[in-house]
Amino acid sequence: MGFLDRFRKKGDKKTENKEEVNKPVTELEKMCGDAELYNDLGRMLPLNLNSAIKIPTNDNPSASELRKYAAQLKNKGDIQARNFYDLAMAKALMEGNQSEIQTIYDERKESASSEPYAGIMRDIGRAIKVTTEFYAKQAEQKKKEAEQKKETA
Repeated sequence: MGFLDRFRKKGDKKTENKEEVNKPVTELEKMCGDAELYNDLGRMLPLNLNSAIKIPTNDNPSASELRKYAAQLKNKGDIQARNFYDLAMAKALMEGNQSEIQTIYDERKESASSEPYAGIMRDIGRAIKVTTEFYAKQAEQKKKEAEQKKETA
């Protein structure tokens, strides 16, 4: 039995190394550097912030309007409210509004079974910086794509 275990351990190590080598690193992951911050932002940030955020009363709501709307939805369903809290947090990070970030965190924490936004709350300034860089790079990339389309047309 000990003889066979030696072969199994070698096989397991090979598959672990292959997975590490093949794992692609995203732009957001490079900017975050921290796994916990990356997990929070990667789960929360929509790719196109402006098109993802719409509520019945306003097409371009502020973070506080999104937070209030999420609080109204909290009674109807946890999933919908959680999604709007995530969008409110993304918008607050984009706006750089630290007091609104803290308010959203406090409200979301009341209904969460686990600690929400732990990576963001550990270093709010860094989370704001990464978020603004992320959306600035996306805007720049869209601008380049639009220029390329004009050149080819």
